[in-house]
Amino acid sequence: MQSGQPIATSPEARQFREDYGRAVRQVPRSILDYVTNTPANEMASDVGGLLGAMAQSARENPAEFIAGFNPYTGAMLSARDTQRTNEAIRQAEAQGDTRTADNLRQMNLLNMLGAVPVVGGFSNTFRNARRGLFDETVDTSRLPPASNAQRTQLGTSTIPTYSKANDMFTVEGKTLDYGAGRGLGAEQIGADTFEPFPMEGFNPTYNNSSAIPSNSYPRITSLNVLNVMPREARDEVVRDIGRILEPNGEAIITTRGRDVMSAQGVPQSEPMSIITSRDTYQKGFTQSELREYVQDTLGENFEVINAPQKIGAAGIVVRKLR
Repeated sequence: MQSGQPIATSPEARQFREDYGRAVRQVPRSILDYVTNTPANEMASDVGGLLGAMAQSARENPAEFIAGFNPYTGAMLSARDTQRTNEAIRQAEAQGDTRTADNLRQMNLLNMLGAVPVVGGFSNTFRNARRGLFDETVDTSRLPPASNAQRTQLGTSTIPTYSKANDMFTVEGKTLDYGAGRGLGAEQIGADTFEPFPMEGFNPTYNNSSAIPSNSYPRITSLNVLNVMPREARDEVVRDIGRILEPNGEAIITTRGRDVMSAQGVPQSEPMSIITSRDTYQKGFTQSELREYVQDTLGENFEVINAPQKIGAAGIVVRKLR
């Protein structure tokens, strides 16, 4: 903004009024699309994620969170957040990541609502929640070392999920647990293990995936593994699971969901992704997002369906057709 120019007539102010006016006109359609196309269980998950994000925003900056309930203060804060998100959109477009850019534009709809006085404090609640989900900057230049995924490995709490996954298989034969963590769940179901970053005292069957023969396992579990790695590494893992799976074999894959955003950390450019305060990467998935992502990555030689029972935030069964 040029020095001495009234705020209300500045190019930035005019542009912002145009932006949030356009956003408000899209709101009814966006709400209708959401209600029509979102399953009830995903709506419930959204509510939980929203409340968690609001709580995080309130903890990190309580004064600003409260100030956001004033529609005029909210307008100024929203203008700042919109500028930051627009910068992230430009970064994504420069990298050719149109999907991320589109998702960030949708996030800006929620941000802009906080600047509309007619909806007052209620809309600013959502603006603050959006800020809890997407922090001041999007930094895709620095990712945690892959070995930090070891910090996400859990203990005996995983065993019931492994038992549930084991009961879902419709084929017989040996099982490989891909990304076995501490190996306790795999031990429960008698599975071989692959873990590249084992803790002391755990000796997995494989610690290098290239040593696992192709078409060698009719059953594979990979539970809450894809969500601890960024996109490039995740793509490699999905393709590797497809390589190892026997023809007519099945893989059961689960991930975390929107709950990942309740952690302290810095959100990233992927939807529902964050580098946590423990310096680990987490990416949440919806049920449909996980199914479509794995299907697109593996291609037509595989069939990907929803798990027959709820298992984790998102769960799928992959079948290798030939």
